[in-house]
Amino acid sequence: MTLNQAKEVSYILQKINQYEESIHSLTYSETHNIKFGKLHEINSYIIIDKEVVDEIVNHSIFTLKEKIITLTKQLENL
Repeated sequence: MTLNQAKEVSYILQKINQYEESIHSLTYSETHNIKFGKLHEINSYIIIDKEVVDEIVNHSIFTLKEKIITLTKQLENL
């Protein structure tokens, strides 16, 4: 393995680890405590339904898992 390949492997493994930590955090967080809002002229917030927040979290987890799969395939090709 060349030095450049070793650096690339190290970078990929760091990204995979980062994504796995994010997935773990999202999976075990209390998503019902996450609130998204939009500031109005009257200084109040619209709180999005828990189901919407859960859907955003699930989509984020799915996206991160897809990135991990892509990075794993890159590792296999090195």
